[in-house]
Amino acid sequence: MTGRADAGQTLPSPPSGSAAARDPAGLVRARAMALFRSRRYMCAEAILIAVNEVFDGGLSKKTAAGLAAALPEGLGGSGCLCGAVSGAALGLGLVLSGKLRRREIRQLSRRLHQAFSLRHGSTCCRVLTRPVKDDSEPHFDQCTELTGFAAETAARLILEKLPTLHPAGNRAGNRAGDRAGNRAGAPGWRALISRLLGQTRA
Repeated sequence: MTGRADAGQTLPSPPSGSAAARDPAGLVRARAMALFRSRRYMCAEAILIAVNEVFDGGLSKKTAAGLAAALPEGLGGSGCLCGAVSGAALGLGLVLSGKLRRREIRQLSRRLHQAFSLRHGSTCCRVLTRPVKDDSEPHFDQCTELTGFAAETAARLILEKLPTLHPAGNRAGNRAGDRAGNRAGAPGWRALISRLLGQTRA
């Protein structure tokens, strides 16, 4: 199942250099991959947890994992839509619901699907895993990468529509938020990044 992105609908490029360290999309990717590598969470679960944590979706980790629990392995082992794609789509809805019209969120979901298909040649779990289905470690490594890509793509689509969620999009506000967060014990961006990156290494 391949797709072609609509004209003018390319994803924003990831930042480089020092900006990458403050890039929420890169943080979502790293966190989702770490959660998946822990073998405690599957692709969709890891992505929804990561999106929820970085963008303050308001869910507990247990609830986020539970909401995505039916999606991995192509919808519960059916081999259909890759759980990384469906989990990332769920993340779009979590963060953007109430901020964008539902139609706009569906359009972003379509772009997510197109980007994933263009990069990996398919969005079908059965097709994606066929070359590695009998080799557990390459299978795991591939699914880790698919998890990271889908997580980051969803985050970049979110940031495209809501750039003020990006530290670079609201420097003054985020500096103030960091100071207020540090005083109140709530995480500003610097504290959040440090905390989540610390968890990814755990």
